[in-house]
Amino acid sequence: MKFFYLSWEDIFNFLKSISKFFLNKNFSVVGIASSGLIPAAILCKLIKCKRFYSISLKLYTDDKPPKELSNEPLLVAPLTLDVNNQDVILVDDIASTGRTISKAREILLKMGARRVITVVIVKKKTCKESIDYFYLESEKCPVFPWETK
Repeated sequence: MKFFYLSWEDIFNFLKSISKFFLNKNFSVVGIASSGLIPAAILCKLIKCKRFYSISLKLYTDDKPPKELSNEPLLVAPLTLDVNNQDVILVDDIASTGRTISKAREILLKMGARRVITVVIVKKKTCKESIDYFYLESEKCPVFPWETK
């Protein structure tokens, strides 16, 4: 498996570049735990959002390369989100197949979100879901700065 490394600067510059679309527009930000929380928190701060939530779904292990746990993303923790009638930005670090972000979007819409905009740092070429904003598309396995030793 081929790897590539992303820097904090890469991620911050990407999030800063898309933040102008959301700045001061009353979005809620939802990060997919656990690695999606880091870019979600940065984006939340950049757009001055007041509502930050997390959703914990698990489809893969944390290994490099990751191993699939099941066919369907598993909801790991109970939800304490209040997204009813809100515009939501859903953030994750990577979309490999798109199943996790798709499941999270489905859950948020069922909970009453008005719309869900998706943001990921890396979209794998195997991702079958439409992602609204992503930094790059790659076949390689990314190593994020929060994963390096």
